Amino acid sequence: MKNISYDQAMKLIKTHNAKLVDTQLEYDYLKNHLPNSINIPVEEINDKAYKYLNDKNEAIIVYCQSGIRSVAACDMLKRLGYTNLYNIQGGIDD
Repeated sequence: MKNISYDQAMKLIKTHNAKLVDTQLEYDYLKNHLPNSINIPVEEINDKAYKYLNDKNEAIIVYCQSGIRSVAACDMLKRLGYTNLYNIQGGIDD
């Protein structure tokens, strides 16, 4: 996992067609999220990642509100075999 800024994340989406994963609970996601993100709450990563993230080598940018859940989600995704993970450091409140 590599920590990146919001601006770096937006560039990565444009240049590498990276997937954007929001790890907030659905309630919080509905209140505030980045456009075109996929909501997979951190508590559901192990059960739902395969539904939305088919290629374990594609660039995946993970974020949450403060940056804590996204770090945990990156660790879980890494254990599931995903290799190209990025975390928006500090979350979207930063």
